[in-house]
Amino acid sequence: MLRTHRPATLADETFEQLPVGLLSPILAQVEEDCAYADPLAEDTDFAVMLSEEMSGTFADEDSRREKFCDMLSKEFFMPLNRATVGLGVTDGTAMLPVGVASAMAVNTEIKLEVGQGGGDPRLQNATYAAHNASLQYGSLGRVSYCPALLIELAGPNMSLSGFALGQYACCDQLSQMVSLLRQPKSEIAIGAARAIFAIRRAWPALQEYYQKLAETLKDYWRQSETPMPNQQLEFPYPNLFKPDGGDSTQSLRYLKRLTTYTFEAESMSKKVFVKYCKRYSREAHLVVQEAGHAPRLLCVQLLPGRWVMVVMEYLETAVTWSDSMVKPIEQLTAAVRVMHDAGFVHGDLRSPNVLVQDEKVHLVDFEWAGKEGHVSYPLFMNRATEMWPEGATDGQFIRKTHDAEWVRRLRAGDG
Repeated sequence: MLRTHRPATLADETFEQLPVGLLSPILAQVEEDCAYADPLAEDTDFAVMLSEEMSGTFADEDSRREKFCDMLSKEFFMPLNRATVGLGVTDGTAMLPVGVASAMAVNTEIKLEVGQGGGDPRLQNATYAAHNASLQYGSLGRVSYCPALLIELAGPNMSLSGFALGQYACCDQLSQMVSLLRQPKSEIAIGAARAIFAIRRAWPALQEYYQKLAETLKDYWRQSETPMPNQQLEFPYPNLFKPDGGDSTQSLRYLKRLTTYTFEAESMSKKVFVKYCKRYSREAHLVVQEAGHAPRLLCVQLLPGRWVMVVMEYLETAVTWSDSMVKPIEQLTAAVRVMHDAGFVHGDLRSPNVLVQDEKVHLVDFEWAGKEGHVSYPLFMNRATEMWPEGATDGQFIRKTHDAEWVRRLRAGDG
């Protein structure tokens, strides 16, 4: 099944699909580059050239396709050729040989103008990538996420998407639709240069990825064997972490998905808890940990795409505050007081983030935490089903008074 965020949710979904940025560091870096990169002169120069060409009018789709693919092929040394995939023919594909198989590393879908050509170019692009991955499942799909960079063009408008094969075949949009109109003084011109920067970095990374994959698989193919499926492909790609303060890395094997972004895993024959998020306060966690009221933190590691991997002690028998028969009120108050006395705020002390194990309180999920007056609530907070304290809303500073209100609710049994 191909997941493309259309519709936004599916009736049979237990969890949201994993972002492709957690299935491929290359695609995660593309997303980060499209949002934050500082393009180089070669990127801005090519963005200008591409804008001058794509701003023009073309007689038909083939003419625009040929010009666009020819320019990208020459600039990035990336052979974009039309390829037959299933019953369709792509607009331009960079296939990479991986032993007896072929990997679709880059694919383009091009429309003459916005609204012409029939269909959503991103969905068509994703369909080609998914179909090719299904054809290669017996070889590549068993041992690889099959990452592919997808480039869409509709008139003078370009976007980048990413495809990966995890539990499902999935496609995420990695950039906004960037304008290729020639507007040198416009603030939006940076979007095209960042997209060019992202493509320039991703293409050699994809080549290296599939070259290493070919080396891994050559013994199987030499013996005409099919590799055993890698069950870890249902989970995020990081399979190593370096404990804070340690010199060596430790392996990570996922056991179960707990929520969309949290996992039960195993490392060094011990269970660990793994969380992926966009920010995390190591400092706040350690302050509460030292007071004996947070799980032992093992690692906070920055990943491409500005993802953060957090690995900590797994509390085997812990239950949430609301599910606990014993509610150590004094410990809860003390844990929050220690955090506040150090100048930190938490911001999300709802029942799921206050655990009780062996009659001891543990605060968890320091994703929003930080120094009061320096950290704010994230955008897109869930206000549909959660009643947040007064003033606790998108973009506003997290206050100690908000934490205190959560503690009051937990004491009263309505947190």
